[in-house]
Amino acid sequence: MARHLQTSGVPVLLPIHNAGPHDVDGKWAIFWSYVPATQLEPLSPEHAVSLVNDLSLAMKSLTGSFPVLGVWERTCQAAAKTERTI
Repeated sequence: MARHLQTSGVPVLLPIHNAGPHDVDGKWAIFWSYVPATQLEPLSPEHAVSLVNDLSLAMKSLTGSFPVLGVWERTCQAAAKTERTI
């Protein structure tokens, strides 16, 4: 999704090459490059609405399919497994 947004002109951080997700013994990870925080000027309401609109249109234009719950399902499975081991 992030790569699609970036090619659509939406300002996003991209994952590293071969970011994942990686399954290591039932634990999932995706790798991103660290980017230090920067101080930004506050957005005007018009600019904020424009950014949200661009994001929405870019997400809507993505073709293909995603699992209904995607990573969230694996996150819930990992949390349940953690609860059993505590």
